[in-house]
Amino acid sequence: MTQAENRPPKRGNSIFITCNSFEARCLGIPLGFSESYGFRHACIFRFEQNPGEEPQFETDRRHNFDELAGLLERRASEEVIPIFCNRQNVGDGIGQFSTLFSEHLKTGGCRAISIDITCFTKLYLYELLHFLSEEQQISTVQALYNQVQSYGNAKLTKGLSEIFFIPHFAGRFLPNRDTVLVVFLGFETERALGLWEHYEPFRTVAVLSNPPMRPNYLEFARDKNSFLLSRPSIIETTMSPYDPLEVSDKLESVYQKYCTDDGKEIYNVAVISLGTKPQALGIYLFWRRHKNVRITYAFPREYGSGYAVRQPGENFAFPLKFS
Repeated sequence: MTQAENRPPKRGNSIFITCNSFEARCLGIPLGFSESYGFRHACIFRFEQNPGEEPQFETDRRHNFDELAGLLERRASEEVIPIFCNRQNVGDGIGQFSTLFSEHLKTGGCRAISIDITCFTKLYLYELLHFLSEEQQISTVQALYNQVQSYGNAKLTKGLSEIFFIPHFAGRFLPNRDTVLVVFLGFETERALGLWEHYEPFRTVAVLSNPPMRPNYLEFARDKNSFLLSRPSIIETTMSPYDPLEVSDKLESVYQKYCTDDGKEIYNVAVISLGTKPQALGIYLFWRRHKNVRITYAFPREYGSGYAVRQPGENFAFPLKFS
């Protein structure tokens, strides 16, 4: 039997999109595929090595890329396509994907698109979703996510690098308006505080997570962000870390209560996305209703050892509707 005969049958124009990483979690979704799961096209975003990063990160990235490509090749009926791109220049990777999608992937129509969101940066994830839903008018996407097995105590990031206004998410900011900031907090003390200080908001809604399966999560997040939470005009709330629809609905309530005056737009509104990737999906769904809102992102100065040791956990699927 030839190698081609071993491949799964073609599945219309189904597309699987993923992102390689130094984290072993980039393998979690493909390792969990059922025996019958297959697709026609597969794309791997592969970030270049970052200047000044630990050499081990690139070693792990290369090892995971080889394994990831092998896993996808066994499921794809056509060649797996890598997209080598710059992590901080989102126009680089999304531009390449846009050309590839328009000239090759969508030929004959897209029957289904699945995105493994686990290891995309949020910068890339937001722009990828924008391209598919806003520019290509794709009505449904299945988002797949591998939950980290355990968080541990190792530091995830250090410091704060350049602050980005994501190209299609700059919102509408007027100089004569106060700013309300909605910040989704994780465990990155310096990154969150630096972004908060950048905005100097009139009011801040701090969003923490309280997953029932992780009993110490909320206390750990509060401890990591204790100084920010002690600042004036902070309103604290909780949202699910793994339910995008709940996040979208609760964010709508927060927006109506704290970011408008009887539904009237009187504030500049910014959202900082430092929580989980499923929360980022919820933020995106919310943004599609309120495009005056700015979504801001900032890379850390450097990644810590906390990312390198995180192992794959449970897999989740989130059907997203954009119609």
